[in-house]
Amino acid sequence: MKKRRKAKKKPFMFLILIIILGIGGYLLYNKILGNNKTEVRYIASDTKEITLKDKDGNEAKKITRGTKVDYYVNKDNESMAKIKVNNEEYFLDKSKLVNDIKDTVLEKEVYVRTSYNLNKDLDSVDLLGLANKGEKLEIIGFDKLDDTGNVNMYKVRLNGDEGYFYNKYTVRTLEEANKNYDYNGAYETHTKQKNVYGGGDGATLDYYPVMKPTFEGNKMPDNCYTLYLNGTKGVMSMIDDYIEFAKTTKINAFVVDIIDDVNVGYASPYMEKNS
Repeated sequence: MKKRRKAKKKPFMFLILIIILGIGGYLLYNKILGNNKTEVRYIASDTKEITLKDKDGNEAKKITRGTKVDYYVNKDNESMAKIKVNNEEYFLDKSKLVNDIKDTVLEKEVYVRTSYNLNKDLDSVDLLGLANKGEKLEIIGFDKLDDTGNVNMYKVRLNGDEGYFYNKYTVRTLEEANKNYDYNGAYETHTKQKNVYGGGDGATLDYYPVMKPTFEGNKMPDNCYTLYLNGTKGVMSMIDDYIEFAKTTKINAFVVDIIDDVNVGYASPYMEKNS
């Protein structure tokens, strides 16, 4: 009787090896992929920008708050996070990453440098009263950031009221808030003038320089030489004379007080609707 030959096991073993290699390759691929998984985050700070570091811990790049970045989910430790910005990799403190752009402003309070109205909301002209110089504002939000990471208006809480206040009229400390801008003695000069007409005096004015606004098709000159015109009937009736006078001098702008006491120099539709 002939003995049967045992079936060859090589094809079967080869198949097992292929399966094992396939599973190993799949797990390795997923591990690599998982380590490189990124999620969208936003840069948060209590200043307009922060400094990112390279892999050696050296300062490498400035970045503005509000910037959207790619965050490596599985490549951080308890304090530092790895991110990608414009295809370059950097490291920063994990506390500077947030999920929502609404959470990117981390300052908690500011002080009023220049007394100004507290707006009730962003969509109306309703006011909540005056925020006075030196008062502390509790920050609970903001409206928007510009390209430099600067806040336009803070949403604040003051004396139980919640409203919006311009960042440009605030500073970080009470000491700064209580200072008066006195370049070339301008503040001291004006405060010496008495309240002759009962409308206030120079001590209540803000002498801090601000950026001139820009208007499309009507650019403000770099250097302004102005003539003040109030809203009285006599001034308004001679407006053409003032324009001709300006043409013969360095004057290149008018400061027009369209409402002076009870005199309305320009009865605009907006004024008629809201006054």
